[in-house]
Amino acid sequence: MQLDKSNVFLIGCFAFGAGLAAGKLLSLQSDADSKKILPPKPRTQLHSSRSSLDLKVSYSRLKNDLRNRAKPLSPSQTSDASTIDVGIEGVFRLVLTGGPCAGKSTIITTLSEFLRSKGFAVIHVQETATSLKNTGMSWSPDLSDEFQDCIVSVQSNRENVAVGWAQHIAKKCLRKKCVVIYDRGLVDGLAFVTKECLEKSCISAGISTDLFKRYDCVFHLVTAADGAEDFYQKTSYRHENVEEAIKQDKLLQEVWSGHANHFIFKNEGIFQQKIENVIDELCDCLGIMTLNRHSRRFLLKNVPTLPKGEQHFTENYLKVYVDSPWQEPGYVCSFLRKSERANSKYKAAEYVFKTLIKQGGQSITRKRRITKAEFKMYLALKVEDRHQVKQKRIYITVPNKAFLEITCYEEPCSGLCLLNVFEMVGEKFDISSLPSFISQEIVKEVTDDGGIDHNY
Repeated sequence: MQLDKSNVFLIGCFAFGAGLAAGKLLSLQSDADSKKILPPKPRTQLHSSRSSLDLKVSYSRLKNDLRNRAKPLSPSQTSDASTIDVGIEGVFRLVLTGGPCAGKSTIITTLSEFLRSKGFAVIHVQETATSLKNTGMSWSPDLSDEFQDCIVSVQSNRENVAVGWAQHIAKKCLRKKCVVIYDRGLVDGLAFVTKECLEKSCISAGISTDLFKRYDCVFHLVTAADGAEDFYQKTSYRHENVEEAIKQDKLLQEVWSGHANHFIFKNEGIFQQKIENVIDELCDCLGIMTLNRHSRRFLLKNVPTLPKGEQHFTENYLKVYVDSPWQEPGYVCSFLRKSERANSKYKAAEYVFKTLIKQGGQSITRKRRITKAEFKMYLALKVEDRHQVKQKRIYITVPNKAFLEITCYEEPCSGLCLLNVFEMVGEKFDISSLPSFISQEIVKEVTDDGGIDHNY
């Protein structure tokens, strides 16, 4: 049948009207969904404390087992597989939360160092409530809801900017992935305000009220008040007593409990064990090798010449001892650390203030990220009778087997070059299988030589 011009015009109008109606219905449905906080779907909670559990089942590995109907994968088989389903390609969004005095600042800095040394890009989103209070926006009971509005507005914007930037730099780093570490997430607000208040703040900020989907993984660090009371400290910004700190910690565990990847790290043993538990869990979540903490060490004749195309990245490292303005009980020493990491496409600098204390039979290194300006300011406190350390480090991964760190000293002993081989947990690395451009430079093994300290 042949259509004349009037019929074609009528059919076109009908199609256009139907399209508008369908679009309007979808828009109304979307608006309705955004104006309510959806209850979390029932999920299996993954609360982890490796030092206290004899058996741990990984959520993603269990999924793979069911999918493949195979035996659990060995570490070497899973080391290159992504073990948590992420919502954004190339970006892993990790929240660190917990009660007061849980070690967040130190662990965030440690994770940042660890991840960058393994070829990941890292972005740190600072805690918003503290940032706002530092501007003079003091919290008060009568302005609780308004303060929450400010937190959600600022933090959601920070998170969005961080994720957008992470997508750009992920393409440039060795691992092709950027880990965004959040010092608390928006869900933390439920420990301080009502669900209705947080819902209103989310709508006002123009974001979805299904907040769990903003984060791929949540690490809850239990307050020192619960299990390590001797190390709990009140400060000018931390006013809770032990009982209040524990109560706040339990409440934060509860509000995050519906997240599919929620891990809890208790205070069992020394603080270093808590740090190592966190690193091990993060390796499992990211699907990377879990490495032995102590390396095999070898003295090299020269800096190896890397073949063209060899996957690696470098770090320029500076360590300067300073007199700390905060010499707390048990204080031993403090130093500044500057590290510049780079490959052919990506460069990042990080500045850290570290303090070593000895308390309760433990040696604890507290770490705090600082700005470049703060780094320069603290250099005025340099301890003149202690050497500064300058190194160049080269990092190479031997897939599924080991991680190689070549450390070349420039100060105070120019020419010293060491190879540190970090073996994968459960695997024995055959040194004879090292690439020839490295093995030909080995003089001898110095693992047990106490006279050589690669950290100086």
